[in-house]
Amino acid sequence: MVTRKTVYALRALFHLAQAEAGKPLLAAEIAASENIPRRFLDSILRQLSNAGLLTSSRGRGGGYSLRSPASQINVASVVRVLDGAALPFPCLNWDNPVRCAECPGPEACAAHAALGAMGNAAQHVLEDMSLADLVQRMERTKADSKTHSLPIISRTAGVPT
Repeated sequence: MVTRKTVYALRALFHLAQAEAGKPLLAAEIAASENIPRRFLDSILRQLSNAGLLTSSRGRGGGYSLRSPASQINVASVVRVLDGAALPFPCLNWDNPVRCAECPGPEACAAHAALGAMGNAAQHVLEDMSLADLVQRMERTKADSKTHSLPIISRTAGVPT
C-alpha cells in the first residue's frame, strides 16, 4: 500500500521540481508550503537523499535539490524507495506474496487475476510518469479548474457507460 510517507514525498518532490534548477530549498520552506509536518518531512528527505534522488547541502544557501532533472526521475522510483513495491494487495507482492486465508492460490483465484491486472497497470503508469510529467499534469489541472466548475473524469476504452 502507498503510505502517507509517499504522499508527502511526492508533494515535496513536486515542490522541488518547480524550483529554479539547482537552487536548494530548505526543508522548513517545503514543509510550510506543502503543509507537511516538519519532522516527518526531514525523515523523508533524508531517505530520498540516501537513495540518491536528492542532494543535500548544509550551511548558508544549503537545502535540498533534485539530483537529476525532473524528467529523469520517475514516480515509481519514489514509491519504491519509501514503500517498496506498494502494490494494493499483499498477494500481488512479487517479492513476498501473502495469500488470503481462503485463497485457493494465484492460478485459481479470479480476484488475484483481476487485481493483478490493475496492479500491473498502476505500476506501468508510475514507471512512465516523471516528476516533470507530474508538474505538467498539475499545471493542466490548475488551468482546467479555472474553466470548469467540476473535475472532468475521463473514461477509458472498453469501460461500459
